[in-house]
Amino acid sequence: MRKSKIFLMMLVMVSPIFFTSVNNVKAVRPFIYGTMEGPAELEYMDAYDSASIDCVVQSLETLYATNLSDSPDFEMVPCLAANFGTWSPDGLETSIPLRQNVTFHDGSKFNATSVKWAMDRLTYMLTEDPTGIQTADLFLYDGEPILNKTEIVSEYVVNMTLNVALPALWDILLTTWVTSIMKPNDNMTRWLTLTDDLIGTGPFVYDGYVPGQKVTFHAYENYWGGVANIPSMVWQVIDDDDTRSLAMVNHEIHMIDSALPAYTEKLENDPSINFIKVKGLCTYYVAYNVEMVPLAHRKALSYATNLTYLIDDIMEGECYPWQSPVPEGILYANESFDGVPNFNITKAREILIDSGDAASHNLNASSTDDDWITVANSSNPIAEYNFTTHSGLIYTIGEALKSMYEKIGIKMKMTDRIEWKTFVDKMNGRNGHSKNELTISIGAWCPDYNDPINFISPLYKNDSSSNQFQLNDPTLEQLMLDSYTADPEDRQQMFNDMQELIAATTVPSYNLWQFEEHTVYNKDIIGNYPVNPFGRTYFYPCTFNEPPAPAVPGYELGIMLVASLAVVFILLTKKEAIVR
Repeated sequence: MRKSKIFLMMLVMVSPIFFTSVNNVKAVRPFIYGTMEGPAELEYMDAYDSASIDCVVQSLETLYATNLSDSPDFEMVPCLAANFGTWSPDGLETSIPLRQNVTFHDGSKFNATSVKWAMDRLTYMLTEDPTGIQTADLFLYDGEPILNKTEIVSEYVVNMTLNVALPALWDILLTTWVTSIMKPNDNMTRWLTLTDDLIGTGPFVYDGYVPGQKVTFHAYENYWGGVANIPSMVWQVIDDDDTRSLAMVNHEIHMIDSALPAYTEKLENDPSINFIKVKGLCTYYVAYNVEMVPLAHRKALSYATNLTYLIDDIMEGECYPWQSPVPEGILYANESFDGVPNFNITKAREILIDSGDAASHNLNASSTDDDWITVANSSNPIAEYNFTTHSGLIYTIGEALKSMYEKIGIKMKMTDRIEWKTFVDKMNGRNGHSKNELTISIGAWCPDYNDPINFISPLYKNDSSSNQFQLNDPTLEQLMLDSYTADPEDRQQMFNDMQELIAATTVPSYNLWQFEEHTVYNKDIIGNYPVNPFGRTYFYPCTFNEPPAPAVPGYELGIMLVASLAVVFILLTKKEAIVR
């Protein structure tokens, strides 16, 4: 009887411990968003990659915003401003009333002091910071800040004075994340790092980032617009495109911003998945470093690019060809001009023959495909260029380009895949890297607002940090400057000229396509996601149903343990009864 009592005691002791642990597993189960990369920057004034921007806008807000929630027109609406305020007749001064009863995530008050601090910090970053923010070109006119000063009129009214009369543009700039309002601190000159707090007024509180693993948020319970439906979020970093798509197929995550074409059919046929496609405004292009790849080669490489193959076979038709730097859907977009390289191997070879490159390698118009390919793969090709990649899809595109370039005698070396932040540093020539570390690469750009200058100035202006091409064309520079103050008719012609100059004359890039934006989510978990062509990720408007509980690790083993102890107890009891 003594042994049975011992087992009975063990059973009594183990059962509550186990079942208490099971009950304690119950907690708020997060919404899980699968993303290719985490933020490269938390310093919102310097952020210029989509992963960083999408992270920032969950927590920080601006005076005005683009309406991603309630309108197909995506118009500008007041956010932290109570309304759009008023402009002086000369277009140099605006008075903006602010929303009241708004608090930062730590409970402190938002008011005019917060706005002035943010705008003064922007002015410092533009004029005095030794590093210089990547986004500076958005806020400069002829090298000088558009904003002159910000003044407090009352607790909830601010005045802003401009250096140049650009009222419409300034209103638009106040919708961008760069003008976000963060809680003021004692050191406005200090840059935010990935380990800092991001204390804003937005619907979600930024909890932190484990590099290469996850970003976490929770809903701000005192948000002025009402608490978000999603109580907590985990942005799971899955940098491999196949793994990320497969995780969505297997319901291991609840949403991804894009899926590889190979998984589209499975996802579209899943009754739990909402797979939405829209023609986006984000673009893809081949980027040539003009200091390392001469014009004749840039044109030849562009003519050698079989765009139809890339779209049909690699992208499986899930994008839209567009060969102007300003995509269709943006004001003044135009590709109806002559001289844009279209796939033509003969033309590509003619360019290299005319430049003298072909003759020095014993190639001419009569040379066969094999002759050109042999030269490309020899120890003495017409040229050899490095191709840099940071994702599996881009590597696949690069491999296809490599085969195309071989047909004009040019070798392209595929370098090892690098991390996204390292790629951004190389592109911007920062943190110990040089822009000359990128010879040929794939670039992508999404608009900050609907104006063509946002596709021209950040990418092709000579002093822009995002000018990975290192283009410096005086004609283009003057057209950009004049476009700010031109009347609409003249402005349209200026942008026609700029697009032709880039696409057909200087060729720092070969524009490939506009994305087909994919929004893929589990509709049993979230709904009402604000699909938009800007490629922006924003979760505040979403409805939410808590995900089902995952299997508790060890649950079945625990049940077996308790059951086994019970059986042993019964057997011992019977045995003792028989013995007696």
